Amino acid sequence: MGFDFQFANESGPEAPASGPGVWYRFTSWEMGWVNGILLNTGAAKDPNAFTTPGWEPTKDSVDLYKFKSNDGWLITPEECRHIASRLRKFVAENEVGSYLSFFDDDPPKEEVEGWLTSFADYCENAAENEGFKVW
Repeated sequence: MGFDFQFANESGPEAPASGPGVWYRFTSWEMGWVNGILLNTGAAKDPNAFTTPGWEPTKDSVDLYKFKSNDGWLITPEECRHIASRLRKFVAENEVGSYLSFFDDDPPKEEVEGWLTSFADYCENAAENEGFKVW
């Protein structure tokens, strides 16, 4: 089980589910880590979560519940650009290692940086394709 993302202007599950193309995929385990980072960076928001100083959510932050189900939620082009911007900044400022240091069972820093960079690429492409849907 996992989370699949599809460009909003596409239809049908014919495209492969990897790379920054029409489809993108995280396993449920990977999505758990990415959700935490989306919250930590303010790319996503949750009224019950703490915010990180300097990384506060904005009007373009995605409601986190959209990434917690496979209900076809739409992530808008503005939200896509915001996610990409926050993830690139998080990687560029070497914050991934600091974030992961709070956990005992964390994945390798380089692996997470790869996820975030690849997902940022996908989000930028999706912004040019009416956003993406979460399946």
